[in-house]
Amino acid sequence: MRVLSRNSTFRSRGLVRADENFASGDAFSIATLSSNATSIRLVDSPTLPPMRCTRFLDTKLLLSLRGVTYPVPSNNTPPLQIDQVHKTYRQGNSTVHALDGVNLTVQPGEFVAIMGASGSGKSTLLHAMAGLIQVDAGQVSIAGQDLSKLNDAALTKFRRKNLGIVFQAYNLIPALTAEENIRLPANETADLDDRVEHLLERLEMNERRSHRPMALSGGEQQRIAIARALVCDPAILLADEPTGSLDSATGTSICRLLRNLVDEERRSIVVVTHEPHVAMWADRVVVMKDGTDLTEFKTDGIRDPQTVASRYQQSLGAEAVH
Repeated sequence: MRVLSRNSTFRSRGLVRADENFASGDAFSIATLSSNATSIRLVDSPTLPPMRCTRFLDTKLLLSLRGVTYPVPSNNTPPLQIDQVHKTYRQGNSTVHALDGVNLTVQPGEFVAIMGASGSGKSTLLHAMAGLIQVDAGQVSIAGQDLSKLNDAALTKFRRKNLGIVFQAYNLIPALTAEENIRLPANETADLDDRVEHLLERLEMNERRSHRPMALSGGEQQRIAIARALVCDPAILLADEPTGSLDSATGTSICRLLRNLVDEERRSIVVVTHEPHVAMWADRVVVMKDGTDLTEFKTDGIRDPQTVASRYQQSLGAEAVH
């Protein structure tokens, strides 16, 4: 048996100590590491709390101790980078500039909200991020991969592994149980059962795993949709108005869940919304109008929708002055 410090890195041929001096005193006992570094088996110890593998960042491992996660930093490649992206549509004899030179970079472990009124281009931008539409000019890169360089088959495979998408309408398969919906996009691998178990526990849906969507509340369906989006451990999670079909209290619980995924598991998340009470959970708010990213501002951890709404309106007003 080998003992793993809080901050250590796994590689395919063994255990590498990183020794980056997190708080001392906690150790993790590891029995075996799979040869392809995609799964581990944790040893129970009477002297240590229960342990669970939560996710991998490239070949780096994240462990959770009593629900508190200690991340190992990944490489510095942004999970999402958008450079001078343009997208136009024909509408009769007119040309609509849905995206007009948009730039955006999302860093690892960052929560970004994109705000804008209907027709501002935010949904088109989300579709471009997800590789669901081709842009006319510019570049969309996910985890360093330029999506325009992939053919349809390669893009589909890349999207399934590297992109998690959460929809307003949940888009669960009615005939499948909650657990089966979570498993749907994943390949059957040795660690899939562990990943599904962790997600059901993490999202507090263990007792509802055998229920079909019609037997779940809206909030429960959205939690399952989030678990499905995370099951392949994507580089980034994209959410399109994730609380739009939920009541206020349930919507807040979903926003808090997304915030916790960033804080505790260093997930990278982009949420498209027009609601200040959703955007306030982000680290940074990007304001769009007429297909252009006007400006952005940081929330500074202030969970106040009125403050976010005021700064959003100021951003629109500043653009009008210019």
